Amino acid sequence: QGAIGICVAPSTEDLGSSLHRFVSFADAIPDNDNVSRGNAMVFCDRFPQMKTKKDVWNDTAVDNISNEFHETIGSQHSPEDAVYYVYAVMNSAAYLGRFGNILYGPSDPANPQRVPVLRDNKALRRIINLGREMAAYEMGHADAPILEGLETDIPAGFPGFELKAAKIDSLENKIVLGDASGTSITCTGIPSEVLSLDVSGHNVVKKWLRERTYKYLRRPFIDSDLHSLLQLISNIDAQGEKLSEVSDILNPCLEAGELHRTLQLNP
Repeated sequence: QGAIGICVAPSTEDLGSSLHRFVSFADAIPDNDNVSRGNAMVFCDRFPQMKTKKDVWNDTAVDNISNEFHETIGSQHSPEDAVYYVYAVMNSAAYLGRFGNILYGPSDPANPQRVPVLRDNKALRRIINLGREMAAYEMGHADAPILEGLETDIPAGFPGFELKAAKIDSLENKIVLGDASGTSITCTGIPSEVLSLDVSGHNVVKKWLRERTYKYLRRPFIDSDLHSLLQLISNIDAQGEKLSEVSDILNPCLEAGELHRTLQLNP
């Protein structure tokens, strides 16, 4: 309880025909659907020690960050800071673009993904803080302002309907929600990069919508669900802005080789 972590897809080639984001955040027990194919590797800031004797186990969570990582980022940074840093870096376009040829492929336990650790402590601290903000958007612990330009044609006094299908139209930047009777609600003004966002083999918006159909939800889709959709779109867009800032920090440091070292992710 109270631990945080990241879920990493170990086999990126199983997620699609090209590399995309393959790391998500977790502050609770991850479900089995974090990765579309295979099982996610979970890396936590704190975790109980492994059993040393049969039937003898202390379940107290302890620091789960390696000594090497602590020594590299500095003692002033907490185990939680290490998780936020890795989460931000591994989701950034700078990381995925520069190391894509290495990152895209089958699971290779002998050679796990590596993360560059910056030498500039100010830049490192900024990335930690950006990772913390990104995680809050992903987990719904913080709400970005509703994105300007988002519009819906929901009628006044909408009583809700049994959502049967949701069509994502990337060309017109809209989503059409419909029930079995032909009633529909359209949401427009959605950035294309939000609609196309894939993480660990899942299209984020499509997966969210699927889980709000009547088949999954077992209740009508109501106005508060529509607001939650607008909030999701806004949070994804805000997280994208944070990731752009992470790349703006990372790129010049990677170009100049201003790194302590690259460290392996070890479970």
